[in-house]
Amino acid sequence: MDPHQPSRRARQFSCWRGIFAHTRYGLVPLILLSTAPIGSAQAATFNVTNTADSGAGSLRQAIFDANAAGGTNTIDVQNGLGTITLTSGDLNALNSNITLNGNGNTLSGNNAFRGLFVYSGTVAINDLTIENAVASGGDAGQAAGGGAGLGGALFVKDGANVTISNLVAQNNAATGGDGGAQTTAGITGGGGGMGGDGGVAVAGNSGGGGGLGSGATGGSNVGNGGDGIAQGEGAGGDGANLGGGGGTGGNNGGGGGS
Repeated sequence: MDPHQPSRRARQFSCWRGIFAHTRYGLVPLILLSTAPIGSAQAATFNVTNTADSGAGSLRQAIFDANAAGGTNTIDVQNGLGTITLTSGDLNALNSNITLNGNGNTLSGNNAFRGLFVYSGTVAINDLTIENAVASGGDAGQAAGGGAGLGGALFVKDGANVTISNLVAQNNAATGGDGGAQTTAGITGGGGGMGGDGGVAVAGNSGGGGGLGSGATGGSNVGNGGDGIAQGEGAGGDGANLGGGGGTGGNNGGGGGS
């Protein structure tokens, strides 16, 4: 054996030492990567590509997917679609941070269903018309006091924050439920166009005849055109309609039935 050549054992050790060193240094970035949050939400855009009530490419599906994704996402309604008419029921409530770009399209409640309901999160609604939407309070049955019907076009729950820009609410309605056998007056229905007790910032919007409304703890609505603003007074209130403004379309905020 050549005394200057390493022995077989030495060569094996050297080989393993090299693999170990390579592996050890190679593991460093893998370990660092493994410390990143697993399943952390990435911002995504969900496109609405048709006017169908449900199914792939529909607004209903986009809201479902954006809620499921969590984090901060965008729903983008394709330009020029026209009117999305609800036929199977209210849309799912928005419950995460979502920007909804209507791009000049229209959402119709079909004189039967609410337009949009923001349950939680920070939501922006832009360039959308909501029409023929209805929010109805439930009847009381044998109990006293029917349910409130609030926000036919848009209802914002307490704790949610919504910014709306270039939103048109027209021909929407909110009606209170039957007051029941033990009372002659139901709880008010307020804000045919928009109602709720969450935080709402509005700019450049129009709503005719009670187009904008808020609950007893809701914020003020400013800088909007409309035939009137409906300001609900909470349970037992009568939801006043204030004249003025130049919006078109009639949104009705009605009281409960007898």
